[in-house]
Amino acid sequence: MKRLTVILLGLVVLFALAACGGTPPTPTVAPTPTFTTLAPTPANAATPQSGATLMPNVATVESVVVNTQSTTPNEVEVTIKGYLPNSCTKIVRIEQQRIADTFTVTLETLREGSNCIEVISPFEETVALDTTGLAPGTYIVSVQDTTITFDLK
Repeated sequence: MKRLTVILLGLVVLFALAACGGTPPTPTVAPTPTFTTLAPTPANAATPQSGATLMPNVATVESVVVNTQSTTPNEVEVTIKGYLPNSCTKIVRIEQQRIADTFTVTLETLREGSNCIEVISPFEETVALDTTGLAPGTYIVSVQDTTITFDLK
């Protein structure tokens, strides 16, 4: 009986020491962005004034359409349609970033004023993707929660 107690006690100590150790974390390498470009500021963009608030991801995207039919080789345009939450919110900057085969387009908005009519305001923006030097293949475009693929020839 004493021998069984010693063995069980030894196992408990062994498990306790093993639990305190652990395996070293596996190093991961985050993908490096290939490029980030800013699309031209929309013509109807608001100019920041006092009391203006930058608001990311408030534009609701209803559709994303990719147009690869252009007179310029490898030119790809993305048309984004959706709406903004009120009449005081405007799109002030459109940013695109590519990591590997995925283009991420971000719509940065600005809300000015506090007396806004709470009615949705539709928008339509066209962004030319920077496909310079890309090999033919299938690519992904992600705008807010909407994702679409296109083939570059």
